[in-house]
Amino acid sequence: MLFLTGCRLPDKPSRGFLRQEAKDLLAALREASPGASLADAQQALATEYGLRDWNALKSEAERRAASLPAAPGLAAELADVFGLGLITAAATPVAFTPMGRSWSLTTDRGRWLAVTVYPWIDEAQAGLGARLRDAAVAAGLVAPTPVRSPAGRLLERARAAGKPWTGQLARTLPVLYDLRTIETSFAVAITGYLNWAYNTICEAISPADPEHATFADLETVDLLKQPMSREVLEKLLTAIDA
Repeated sequence: MLFLTGCRLPDKPSRGFLRQEAKDLLAALREASPGASLADAQQALATEYGLRDWNALKSEAERRAASLPAAPGLAAELADVFGLGLITAAATPVAFTPMGRSWSLTTDRGRWLAVTVYPWIDEAQAGLGARLRDAAVAAGLVAPTPVRSPAGRLLERARAAGKPWTGQLARTLPVLYDLRTIETSFAVAITGYLNWAYNTICEAISPADPEHATFADLETVDLLKQPMSREVLEKLLTAIDA
């Protein structure tokens, strides 16, 4: 018996590719059922894509090819966040995966593939993915080069949420990051301050309590106006030592 796993049609499916898929599936079906026909394989393939029959699958392929998704402004925003260069063409959809849609971007520096990932994928997991990619390339496989936002996810989330203080956040983040490099006996206190700052900004971006949203925004604005800096902290430590 042959078991098929669920799959999704790409945004620009090719009828020729679907026909080849049906032929490949037929060869697999005949290993278990020598009397299987091409019509059987086409029906099985259509079912695998979640459609009624082969004709429905062909119609869906034609519909998708004629009406592609659009995302005005997406290419420019991604190029700005990830430093990809100047956009030379609009973003075009590539495929829709369980994690979300993938887009092809073209800039003056080359072509890029923007892939949506699950929100629970953290920095450690992303780093592991990058290391696996490097290992694959070292083994002779062809793989795209990952691009990491120089500003980090916090800034990207603020920009996506349309926060008016995103520009100030971009200027303040390097100041906060610099605090982590200070070697002092008050390292625990610095870590506590940075954790508080991070949680405050996150709450303003995605407030858990809608009634707290305005206060969270005001608190974040105050934080960004007067952040703890290396200079201020060193003065404070000098005064304490004196």
